[in-house]
Amino acid sequence: METLPTVSSLVLCLLLSSLLPSSSAACNDEIFSGRSFQSCESLSSLDATIHWTYFPSNGSAAVAFRVETAGWAAWGINPTGRGMIGTQALVAYQNGSSTAAFGASLTTKLMGSLRPSTISVNTTGLTGEYRNGKITIFATIVLPNNTTEVNHTWQKSDVIAGGYPGPHPIGGEHASSVGTLNFLSSAPSPGGGDSGTPATPSPTRSPPASNDGAARRAAGGLGSLLLLAVALALW
Repeated sequence: METLPTVSSLVLCLLLSSLLPSSSAACNDEIFSGRSFQSCESLSSLDATIHWTYFPSNGSAAVAFRVETAGWAAWGINPTGRGMIGTQALVAYQNGSSTAAFGASLTTKLMGSLRPSTISVNTTGLTGEYRNGKITIFATIVLPNNTTEVNHTWQKSDVIAGGYPGPHPIGGEHASSVGTLNFLSSAPSPGGGDSGTPATPSPTRSPPASNDGAARRAAGGLGSLLLLAVALALW
């Protein structure tokens, strides 16, 4: 029985290490040239990040979605439900040596190429950028019904078909790239504006991440893990 404390200590270390956040796609490590954002979140799949500045004066938000891909990326709000169908997507893709961007209303599952269509979310300044193996989508959007919490989805693929974004994988993390985003989930950084247009200072890092998704998952199991750790220590 003398080995039990050693075994319990090892189990305790393993449990606690599982609570440590991953360094993958840490949103507050992202750098933007000529732009800054008040808040950010490391998303739960595809190693993607979302950055934003919320402007309460007009219910809009400047956003930047970034993910590693050499093909295309998409991020959008779903005003009518949860999931891909109904998403008002902002899309950016590699078009030869440049990066093109457009809006697309996702009314059906993507079977062929993704083409531009009218979206219901008021959007300005939509642009795409490809740098260091990642695509970033920039835009300013007006949040539907002046809400501050939305359902959102995101996606990526390396497939370009007929000069437009092609199908994406349907399994693994590609099937779980959906969540809820609260634009008030992180306190504004000093110096943030509320004019309805993104600030454009010199290259800078985003402020400390809100990481709400990771925080909720860690908090959900923290109580039970601590109770188990105490029990093992007393065993």
